[in-house]
Amino acid sequence: MNKKKLLFILKKKRIPFLNLTLDLKNKKKDLDIFIKNESKFKFEKLIYKKKFYKRKLSVFKDKNRFFYYNETSKNKFIIDVAYQISFKKSFVTRYVLKIDKFKDIKTNSKIIFFIYYIGKILWEKKNSINQINKFIFKPNFKNIRNKINITKKFKNKLLLEKFLRNYFFKKFNINHNSLFDFNSNFILFLGSDGTGKSSMINNLNKELISKIFITSFGTAPKYWFSTYLSKLSLKFRYINSFYLLLLFFDFLMRILKIFIMAKNHFILIDRYPGYIFGQKRIFFNLIKLILPRPKLIILLTASKKIRLKRKPNELKRDDYKKWENIINYYKLPTYKLDTSSSSIKTNTSKIIKYIFRYKNFYKNILEN
Repeated sequence: MNKKKLLFILKKKRIPFLNLTLDLKNKKKDLDIFIKNESKFKFEKLIYKKKFYKRKLSVFKDKNRFFYYNETSKNKFIIDVAYQISFKKSFVTRYVLKIDKFKDIKTNSKIIFFIYYIGKILWEKKNSINQINKFIFKPNFKNIRNKINITKKFKNKLLLEKFLRNYFFKKFNINHNSLFDFNSNFILFLGSDGTGKSSMINNLNKELISKIFITSFGTAPKYWFSTYLSKLSLKFRYINSFYLLLLFFDFLMRILKIFIMAKNHFILIDRYPGYIFGQKRIFFNLIKLILPRPKLIILLTASKKIRLKRKPNELKRDDYKKWENIINYYKLPTYKLDTSSSSIKTNTSKIIKYIFRYKNFYKNILEN
């Protein structure tokens, strides 16, 4: 399905909408539309049947604006739906379009779009007054300017805002999102060197529309969050208890970074300390307790010949026993994928289909 086909279906199903997209042919651009709040249920019922997902996190913290997209489609695009046209003015206020001022959005679609776009370039894009006047006084907008009584250019933004108050009202809007509302899904990638973990994760990052955060719980010096702790760990690596204590605190810092930076993300874990899952000492158990619990484990395998070909200069030890210990510890669904023969594009597509086959793997981020 493409953007034009979707708009055709909305017309056919008699769901009133306003197209807010300047260029429908541009594949890189979202499809921006306005739908009245009373049509939201009907629209979502239709869009979910078309295998689109709604991102739970609202757009720009606007509780009346959401993204919808289909992660498993070849022709991916985002539907940016506003159930109320508004723009953030300050931390606590928004300007909301008086949509009821226009009796029929279809008949007045050109006027509404014109006023909406002025608001967008003023409050959202923060264009200069000269740039805004340039848009307003385009020759093709002459009839619209006459209808809403714009006869001359605006000298400054204050005068423009005064004019726009005829069409917008100010609303107090305080965001109530808690710092502790952490709705993300952890996906753990396991596999020996040369199975393609990092390549697969990077390709998923390119292919998925959803927000992605890539992290690692590897123990090699390059993966440590703190350079200072990393250097200390090299000095005390033969004093096992002290080394594990340093690793414990570094893991805590990595986890804190995730909680600060990666709300409502798919968090892809590239490395995991598999050796601790075969141990029962107190420090090993402490580390197990703080490690993020994945929703899904993806185990990549490849033949020894392929692994050597991909990474000829690295030790090709097969760590399958370590990965089994992790899988048995968490008792979670595990998707096993042999990467020996298929292309990275094919394997990425298989993983995406598997993620979206089961609601549990994406329910913290998306709904359908």
